[in-house]
Amino acid sequence: MRFIQREIIFKIFTFVSISFFVIFSINIYENTQQEQEKISIITKIFNETLHTFEDNLAMINEDFNNILNDYFNMLRTEDELKMPPKTFKNYIYSINYYKTTKKGYIIDSNIEDLKGNYYKNNFIFNSGDLFFDESLISDFVLDFKNNNLKKFFITKNENYFIILELIISENFINNIFQRISTSLISDSVDIKFSNLYIIDSDKNIKMIQSDNNLNNEPTDFISTIIDDIFHTKDDHITYNSFYNRKLYYIYKLKDTGFKPIRYVLEISVDNIYTLKNILFSIVFFIVFMIVFFGFIKAINKKSKILLVSPLEKIISNYNQFDINNPEKSALLSIKDMYKIEEINILKNKTLNFQISLKNYFKDLKESYDELENAYGTIEEKNQELRKAYLNFAHKLSIIAEGHDENTGQHVYRVGEISALIADKLGMDTGFVEDIKKFAPLHDIGKIFVPTEIINKKGSLTENEWKIMKNHTISAKELLDEEFFHMAQNIALYHHEKWDGSGYPYGIKGDNIPLEAQIVQLADIFDALRSPRSYKKGFSLQETYKIIVKGDDRVKPEHFNPIILEVFKENYEEIDYIFKKLS
Repeated sequence: MRFIQREIIFKIFTFVSISFFVIFSINIYENTQQEQEKISIITKIFNETLHTFEDNLAMINEDFNNILNDYFNMLRTEDELKMPPKTFKNYIYSINYYKTTKKGYIIDSNIEDLKGNYYKNNFIFNSGDLFFDESLISDFVLDFKNNNLKKFFITKNENYFIILELIISENFINNIFQRISTSLISDSVDIKFSNLYIIDSDKNIKMIQSDNNLNNEPTDFISTIIDDIFHTKDDHITYNSFYNRKLYYIYKLKDTGFKPIRYVLEISVDNIYTLKNILFSIVFFIVFMIVFFGFIKAINKKSKILLVSPLEKIISNYNQFDINNPEKSALLSIKDMYKIEEINILKNKTLNFQISLKNYFKDLKESYDELENAYGTIEEKNQELRKAYLNFAHKLSIIAEGHDENTGQHVYRVGEISALIADKLGMDTGFVEDIKKFAPLHDIGKIFVPTEIINKKGSLTENEWKIMKNHTISAKELLDEEFFHMAQNIALYHHEKWDGSGYPYGIKGDNIPLEAQIVQLADIFDALRSPRSYKKGFSLQETYKIIVKGDDRVKPEHFNPIILEVFKENYEEIDYIFKKLS
């Protein structure tokens, strides 16, 4: 019994695998917690450094605003725009002054070498009409070429511009972000290297500081994730690889009408636990497999003698036992005994089952022969009864035809037309055949209506019409047999209308049996086409128009829309039946 061996092996393997998974998961969890602590340290250092950077920017901004206030006070006492009286410079920032024409040529400056040159600043010139009236103070913008942050004050009159240019030192910016790397090393964070980049809104990227890149060229990897840096709403992005984890901390200066600036700190952190976990898992798995297969080999040897061979013998005999011919099948030997008591119990139960099965099949065969004979007799009687019912239905049709001098072939045409409509609706063959047989009985209840009312030439009185409508109820009582269930539905409901305006009950929609809905349209079509003593027969076109468009008595709302659609598509074939049986 190989499947029992496999079951035992599977359970052992499952237990050990789950144990291995739990140990491995705990190890991964501990490593993940350590990684999270490491990320928290980096995030804290980065945020603290940024606060320092922002505080310095605020201080510089305040100094610049003070200089601007002094300059404005000077302008209030002068009749024209003049250059500021002095320049300012320290290790953090410097302020330069320019007086230019409207085209941007420098007339005067605190930088002597620039006089007569063109002031190159795309934020002020080369942009069409300027978008300020007299004065403008920009936010910080990036001088990408020199790695500087700049801020401008611009004022103008009809002839020239005065520009105050605040420049934050490149060394100051680098020193601020250098503190991050220094702090990380001092806090024992495992960092392979760190790089600092400046990125402008055109996605131009430049490395301004690096621990391991002497050429100061951006790494290939950061060039591939530039879109992620621009679209993230977080202050950092993490990317994992097999050996390390790269973290990108993003500081974005406030968006203004000018180009926004992003400082990106790239930190590569050793993923020291990844390789360790994999090696541990491989060693553990190899040891486990060696022990496991040695244990399985011993189990296989013992189980083959005590368990597998006896069970294979029992199953082999069971498989050879022909369930279709148990009387001729060999039984298990009573003499065979095994060391495992449970196998002996199984053998005896199998033997008893074989014996019981033989006896059962013998009794079953005798019962089947008796049942087959009885079934043949019942089927013969059913066929005779069905023929009698169908003959009775035919006789009822003849009675209905003889009672109404206007009926003639009408009832048979209604049966054929109803069968055609049912077939076009996709009904099964049994339904089509039954409606063909029972539709001619749709007015069988009229045999209970006096002939003077049925054959009256003029209009019926209110009382006569009430008697006439009662023929549907009379038919229900006449056809009160299970075999005539469809015939009863047709006779009782074929004057009901889809919109609920019919009789005898005024029901509507799908509450009306489908067979009655079909016969309703077939009956009206044949009545319109047939001549009567009180009217001529309508042409096919006139009949089609009355049913589809309506007149003072017939409305399209009286019919099931699906059945009406079938009529529209097949009215010529329906008329062919009318002509053939007229």
